[in-house]
Formats: sequence, C-alpha cells, structure tokens
Amino acid sequence: MPGRNSLTVIPRKLVFALRYDYGFSFLDRCGSTINDILRQHPDWQVPAVNPQGCALRDPDTEATLHFSSQKLDFSQEVSNSVTTLMPVDDFAQLAKDLTATIVDRLDLTAFTRIGFRVWHLIPYDSLDRAKEAVKALALVNVERMKEIGIEAADEVTSIMVAERETCMTRIAVSAVELSALPGRETLEIAKIRAHTLHLSPEQKADRKQALVDSYKAKKIIENLPQFAVCVDTDHFLRWPPYPDRLDVMSDFILPHHEWSKQFVRDLFHSGQKG
Repeated sequence: MPGRNSLTVIPRKLVFALRYDYGFSFLDRCGSTINDILRQHPDWQVPAVNPQGCALRDPDTEATLHFSSQKLDFSQEVSNSVTTLMPVDDFAQLAKDLTATIVDRLDLTAFTRIGFRVWHLIPYDSLDRAKEAVKALALVNVERMKEIGIEAADEVTSIMVAERETCMTRIAVSAVELSALPGRETLEIAKIRAHTLHLSPEQKADRKQALVDSYKAKKIIENLPQFAVCVDTDHFLRWPPYPDRLDVMSDFILPHHEWSKQFVRDLFHSGQKG
C-alpha cells in the first residue's frame, strides 16, 4: 500500500445537493428560472426540460445543474474531455450563486437535506491489487464475519456513517474498474500516427495533431486510472436551517472538501501502519 508521501489521490467528482419541500412552483417558474441562470451564464446549454425537472450544462467544464420541484444538485466529474476538476473555491461560488437564484425564483423556505459529496481515486495497476488494498485497510473484519457464518464476497466494500460535530458523513470505500476509457485507444492511435508518418508537407499537420491527441490521451489516463480504490465521502445535514446569509454554501462545501482530502491520506497511512 502506498505511503503518505507517495500516495496519489485523484479527485474524481464533486456534487452539491439541496432537497426541499413545497417546491411545486417549479412547474410555473421553471422557464423564468432557466432564463435567469442563462443571463448569468450565456454559454451554458439546456439539454433537458420537462415537468420532472431540467438540466443545464457548462460545455467548457461539463459542470451540470439539475433542479426540480424536490431538489437541486450541481456537479462536475472528470471525463475524457475534462481531465481535472475546477478549483473547489470556484465550485463553491457557483453552487452558492445557482442555489440563490433557484431558492429565490421558486420561493423555497423548507429544506430537508443539504449535502456535499466527493469521490477520490487512488490508482492501482490491477483490480486485484485494489481489492487487496481495501482489505488491508481492515475497515471490515473479514475473519470475524467468517466466524459468525458470513462468507465475504470477492469484492469488499466498506460503508459507514459517522456522526461528526458539523454534520453526518457517509463513507464508502471500494475497488473499482473504470471501463469507459477511450483515452487509452486514442493514445495508441496517436502514437502510431506520430511515429510512422513521414515528414511530407501534407502529413506535418497530421503529425502535429497526433502529438496533441497523444498528450490529451495521457492526461486522460493520468486522471482516470483503469483500476483504483474509490473513497466516496458524503457530508450531509437533515432538516438544515437555511439562513439569509448564503455563505452557508461555501461554509459547508469548503471545510468538508478539505476534510475529505485529509481523511483519504490518513486512512491509507493508518492502513499502511497496520
């Protein structure tokens, strides 16, 4: 298991979510709410609108906003075209601004859950090694389970809910294989093109593009490992107060994001010592 200094931790996904009651003004005000958001973000797209909910998407960062009569969520995920997440300060500010617009337009006053969720990946060179790493963390006592007649499956996923001073935190740790990795195919094709083309004038442009594609594919693979341990931390409060001071978004997101990063490193450091 990697040590604290050598541990590679890749942020995979961020999600902020707010659930509420009495949001059925969504049915009357969905369109005007979208218009307000598009005035603030004119380059955003609207891929879906229907009575069950709507979605808006930033094509540059692939950040996505969903909102409906019951909840809103704002998220960003590493993909084949977006190889790193936006700075968490920017994410928190967008979550705050978008939430303020929706809360105001839908006249929302009763909130049932606020949550912020972070996925981190720790790369391994095979799925078996990732599974062994999860077992080595000893979050589940497999031998004790056997003693009471529960045979552990090949894949061990540990889930727990911790009651902390600031909120509840659901933690899930599992070995994963990311199957959707066209970056690897892109890399191989780009390598072939970059190294087999003759330097004729007609092919220079293609070679240059091949080198660009190769670089992009390498970044994809670095940020989307094929095998990894995934640590999913979901911080939440049920029936949260919603003060007029909307800094509650940043107050909730930023410290819990930092907690999640430190938790992953502490978790693997303790697992190594154990």
